[in-house]
Amino acid sequence: MPNWEEWSFVEEEEEDAAAATKQQGEALSPKSWLLPCLKKLQLVDCPKLRALPRQLGQQTTSLKELVILGASCLKTVEDLRFLSGFLSVGGCEDLEIVSNLPQVRELYAADIDQPYERLLNPVISG
Repeated sequence: MPNWEEWSFVEEEEEDAAAATKQQGEALSPKSWLLPCLKKLQLVDCPKLRALPRQLGQQTTSLKELVILGASCLKTVEDLRFLSGFLSVGGCEDLEIVSNLPQVRELYAADIDQPYERLLNPVISG
């Protein structure tokens, strides 16, 4: 998907309503939970994709494997609290931060312009 630039799960209005519901302590409706059964996700050849949606880290509770290849404009991979298997990134030249991946067991990185120590510093020190 070479022209894909932005990825969002829901419209801002729905997201704001869900946030208000969550603040009030009410359960979120099943409609507001997207992709709860997703176990593997591969994003390949998305050179214009700038960011992963926040909901990916909040609602993909079964996610075990994430592969990102050829997303050269992607700057961060972070806050994927349910990702429990491995993360593999390659060809993501603009990637600056990989952080807050508390359950990740394996991390593979290739063709990244940042020194690994700088890229992974939040992971190593956090």
